[in-house]
Amino acid sequence: MRYTEDNFKEIYDKTYDNNLKYIVLKTNVDDANDVIQEVYIELLNKLKKEKSIEIDNIDGFVFGITKNVLKRFYKNINLDKNIFVFSTEDTNEEIADSYSLEDDFINDTNISLIWDEIRKKEDVIQKIFYLYYVLDIKISDIAESMNINESTIKTKIYRTLKELKEKLEKEGDQDE
Repeated sequence: MRYTEDNFKEIYDKTYDNNLKYIVLKTNVDDANDVIQEVYIELLNKLKKEKSIEIDNIDGFVFGITKNVLKRFYKNINLDKNIFVFSTEDTNEEIADSYSLEDDFINDTNISLIWDEIRKKEDVIQKIFYLYYVLDIKISDIAESMNINESTIKTKIYRTLKELKEKLEKEGDQDE
């Protein structure tokens, strides 16, 4: 199929979610937005430069751009290829049935505090929270993508939520 600059939004809509998920898995959460932006800037520049490109597999084409942008991104900031080591520990700890950040737990004031605290956590927790709460990916899919047991992911979510609630409650008590 032939693609032009006029097809950019269509390509973006079709490929964005999978590319962002891949980028989050391959980089840290803070860098993911910069990388995804660079991917689509590069795509747009290619479409503008070529005027019309014959592409059989648009997903593969954009994925190739994504991989190249990731390589350049880490080369430019003098980082080696990210290698993530995940814990495969299983736990028999009771896991809550609900993993949502409850409405009474979140408000405009503490949402930034919550994400600031999550950014202080280990990289794997940041990724899990981003994939689960921002990208709305199922725990089973996150587990498969990250090669971690579902129970480990649930435990990390549960423990982190518990820590966040305790921290916010403690800070709330100090404000009074």
